[in-house]
Amino acid sequence: MIRALVLKEVRQHWLALLTLATLSLLGCALVVGLNLVQGMGGSVFEGLRIFALVLMPLSAVVLCHRLVVVEYQAKTQLFLEGLPVSRGRMVAVKYLLGLAVLALILGVALAATGATAWQREALTPRAAGFIATRVLSAAWCVYNFFFLMGFLGRYRWALSIAAVLAAVSIHEQTDVQFDRFGPLVLLDERLPYERDRLPWEALQATWALGGGCLLLAFGLGLTREGSVAALLAEKMSHREKVFLAALLVGLLSAVTVLIEKKRKAPFDLQEAVSAARPGVAVKVASNEPEDDPDARRLAEYVAEELEAAREYLGLQRLPPVFITRRSDVDAHRYERGELDEAEGVHVQANLEAAGWNREHFLAWLLRETLIVGSSGRLKQEPKLWLLDGFPLFWTRRPNAVAPLAQDRVPALRALYGLEGGLNVVSRRDLARWLSFREKVGEDIAAAVAWSGLRTLARRQGPERCQALLRSVLGTAVPQDIRALWSESSRPMDRLLREKAGVELAEFLAAWQEELASARAELEADLAALPKVRGEVTFVPLSTESRQVRFRVQIDRPPAAEVRYALLYHALAPFDEEVSPSDLQREQRRYPREAEGDLPESYMRGARLYWTFTLDVPALGCPVISGWRREEIR
Repeated sequence: MIRALVLKEVRQHWLALLTLATLSLLGCALVVGLNLVQGMGGSVFEGLRIFALVLMPLSAVVLCHRLVVVEYQAKTQLFLEGLPVSRGRMVAVKYLLGLAVLALILGVALAATGATAWQREALTPRAAGFIATRVLSAAWCVYNFFFLMGFLGRYRWALSIAAVLAAVSIHEQTDVQFDRFGPLVLLDERLPYERDRLPWEALQATWALGGGCLLLAFGLGLTREGSVAALLAEKMSHREKVFLAALLVGLLSAVTVLIEKKRKAPFDLQEAVSAARPGVAVKVASNEPEDDPDARRLAEYVAEELEAAREYLGLQRLPPVFITRRSDVDAHRYERGELDEAEGVHVQANLEAAGWNREHFLAWLLRETLIVGSSGRLKQEPKLWLLDGFPLFWTRRPNAVAPLAQDRVPALRALYGLEGGLNVVSRRDLARWLSFREKVGEDIAAAVAWSGLRTLARRQGPERCQALLRSVLGTAVPQDIRALWSESSRPMDRLLREKAGVELAEFLAAWQEELASARAELEADLAALPKVRGEVTFVPLSTESRQVRFRVQIDRPPAAEVRYALLYHALAPFDEEVSPSDLQREQRRYPREAEGDLPESYMRGARLYWTFTLDVPALGCPVISGWRREEIR
């Protein structure tokens, strides 16, 4: 009789199940293929993770709708109730058939992805088993949830929406983090790379949740000989529709009000010296706000400069700035604190450190303030070079139309950044500015961008240079989908033509002429600057763990013995910009400690982001060997 039930389900749903399996596997192939072609992640399994997060739940919804909802709405289960078979077997057959189809889809997806990864990555059977356990456990839990929803009939969508609203409310009002619970943890960004252990707590929570949903589903299907499930499957009356719609609107309004009430007050410094200008507010932390002339001078200086920059760019206002003291950072290193749900720029700097330079600090602070004021929109390529170059251009504005070599230090930085390559700035460099910054370093890239703005001011006039900067840095960008249209409708070529009166190719040629002139004048100084290069190798400690060994070479070091550092960070799955606060630093002396090992060990298959850095007094900034993103093998 069980065989007859299975054949009945297959005959009834075979076309829908075959179509679903085909579309799901095609979707998986498309996602994994795009991941490989576009390099969206560091592992083939990143595509599988996206498939499991998006397409797998959709497949579970369709399966449970066909096997449960359609069956009970059409009342075809009444025919089965007349056969000599228990109701429990009937529900179990539906459950197992749907689970088998979903397992088949995931099994094929796992096998194909694993075979691809085996050719491209350091994959072991143990690691593949861990990944399969996480994906299959999450899929089982999700399938059980939608199987339960199928027995709720006409109330399933209303209850699902109510559950989402309740989860949002709990997430906002309490410390409960649903994105760190159960199946979401199993499918988080660590899935493709965490190959040495299983997240047992998340697995146990997933199995418990899935088991609970399964028990409730069978309970609904068997209670009062299935009459409860049959009643729930009937169509919703007009009165029920109105009542549920009003209830959901009320719940949505209540959640919105609760979220609004929980919003934090804007960040503020209580013990601080304040300075205000039109559209600008600056506070500098001080233990004695009434009697701290140094803090007063800094606050006034920053406020005046930001207010002048605001007027120059045509902005109505800038976010408030809060400056706090931190004694454990270097003079030229600054950190920005994140202010959740509040406006402002919170920065930390060692104001008392020897060699601290307020112009260097202002240039960094101006860039961060513009980024926060635009909600991060200014960091979009290919106009990012204007954002990087403007702070240095602003602090050097008295010489806006002077030759590059007249500002010796930034000119040397710019030439240093282009030395060793083609000695030119290309269209590709502007379009992929983040890659260029990773190759030469932030300060050096900023100087290269400054030389471009100086070229515009010299060749096209300060007014046209200002017009270009206003069109990019001073334009309010909508904080919604319209921002995509705003960016695509204003390409760099068009902005240069309309605002600066010059074609991109003509501008690049003039830029190279200015750089060549500066290079001829500063050639001797440029030749004396040090160059840093190095390599890292991965030494096996076991079949899975690796020790990172590094070696550095410094040509023309500025002193007989210098201090250098290896900056490094274990990368997340996606190739995104790494925050300076996430970087780790291993400091050594050269040449005495030209080689060494990192204190941490890493698992094979992880990815390391690294570069060597050396402070160069002649440039007033550090230089780097160039950032690398390397898979540990």
